[in-house]
Amino acid sequence: TCFFAETGGQPADHGVLEADGTSWKVQDVQKEGEFAVHRLESGAIPKGTRVRGRLDVPRRLNHAAHHTATHITLAAAIQVLGPHVWQAGTQKAEREARIDITHFDRLTPEEVDAVERRANEIVLSDVRVEAAFLPREEAEGRYGVRIFQGGVPEGRMIRIVTIEDTDWECCGGTHMKRTGQVGAIRIKRTERIADGVERLTYAAGMAAVEEGQRERALVARASLVFSVSAEDLPRTAQRFFDEWKERGKEADRLREQLAHAALQGQNAPADVKGVRVIVDLSSHAQDELLSKAKGLARQSKAIGVFVAQGGDKGFRIIVARSADVEVDCRAVLEAALKGAGGGSGGGRAD
Repeated sequence: TCFFAETGGQPADHGVLEADGTSWKVQDVQKEGEFAVHRLESGAIPKGTRVRGRLDVPRRLNHAAHHTATHITLAAAIQVLGPHVWQAGTQKAEREARIDITHFDRLTPEEVDAVERRANEIVLSDVRVEAAFLPREEAEGRYGVRIFQGGVPEGRMIRIVTIEDTDWECCGGTHMKRTGQVGAIRIKRTERIADGVERLTYAAGMAAVEEGQRERALVARASLVFSVSAEDLPRTAQRFFDEWKERGKEADRLREQLAHAALQGQNAPADVKGVRVIVDLSSHAQDELLSKAKGLARQSKAIGVFVAQGGDKGFRIIVARSADVEVDCRAVLEAALKGAGGGSGGGRAD
């Protein structure tokens, strides 16, 4: 069959099988023993029918570009980061691919740039990419155990994909004939997926070009919002963030002052055994209730129940006390919730 069966992190080819003017859409191809089983979208082909397979060629080429880019990116990571790098898993698709590599630390932006730069140098060198079957012993003797980065296959004859003077791996996937056909490699993001394992996600070919255009559009939109050039965007965004953070601090200070004033101005709080009992019912946001509760906690001989009424989620109740009052606020809250018809809560005793 000309259809690639899913293996090694590369999805199966799609396309159609044709016979006598009838076509059947192939939506998946899987290996079952020595056979490649073509799964059809619908219908069945009569036994004994001779068919012609037609691939979805753009899909095949995108997979081949991303599979070749995976070998290139791994080689670049080894050259930039060191020989400790080892492939821990891969997955390819039409628009992007990813490779998991062993590395002792999170990748820095500078290291990501260096790996991407080296990968594209390999692409631009336009060297040959070749595949050949070799006896296992000969392949191991010629290239070493690094050829088994993607796992150890069965059988005496194994397929070795080589990138001239760059990379050698045991691989059953589809590839470009030369690195230059990959076009470009753009690393989209990295993430730590396990202790000692970094995941690199990247795009190749036209998908890499489109990723660059997408990022440029995002920068342009952000620049438009701030009415500055792309070059001034980082500095402007930092200034707005600093100002926003400072205003947030100022809002907190004002909220605390208002809460303090509100507490001081309570109308004749009840006095129970020398403890001021304050009950505050309002429509304020929960942040303001917290400010009042914190303000009360800094006073002496006081306990307060602060209630925010209304809202989609019903009432909010906060109970607080000063350090010199021996009352479990959780018990007060429980009683208040019970009296209000239900609810749940918790927290510390104060």
